[in-house]
Amino acid sequence: FLAHKKYKSLSQAVALYAEMMHLLNTMYNSSDSTYNLMAMGLMDRLFYQSEAIDRLPNLLSSWIPGTFSREYLCDILELTNLTLKLLDSNEKACKDYHIWGKKGKSRKLQQEPKDAVSRMKSSAADFDVINYLARKIFSNHTVFMFTQLLSQYNVNATHINDHVVSFFVRLCKFVVASEQD
Repeated sequence: FLAHKKYKSLSQAVALYAEMMHLLNTMYNSSDSTYNLMAMGLMDRLFYQSEAIDRLPNLLSSWIPGTFSREYLCDILELTNLTLKLLDSNEKACKDYHIWGKKGKSRKLQQEPKDAVSRMKSSAADFDVINYLARKIFSNHTVFMFTQLLSQYNVNATHINDHVVSFFVRLCKFVVASEQD
């Protein structure tokens, strides 16, 4: 839709994508193990495979001021918030999949993964959320985009303002480089 400048169709697709991410979040946090496995499989395909199909970075970088509607921007913000929430939750859930060895190198618990669930957990444990944020989400373009939304603070829904503030708090806490011992 972007290549053919069909912005209205793209806006509808992004709204649907945000709803699908809400559903994925619900499945991931469900008490039903079947839904959890389905969510893990979807997240694996979206984020963790070598040819991941995550479209959020492209959507963030392709935003053009004055071209897209405010609703589109709210959907992108919602999509960003849900994506980061899912990645954070899964990172915490899979952190015990690896044992940290000397100098921060990881070793697999026992042997190579033998089934799909183990492979997905291994991929999720190897996924670097900090690198994802630094390379694909945090940019001056994204900051400008969300400040435009924040400039309408008085008319935004409460959850939209909360998501914008949450994004900027995360950005402020982000460490670009650290000194090595």
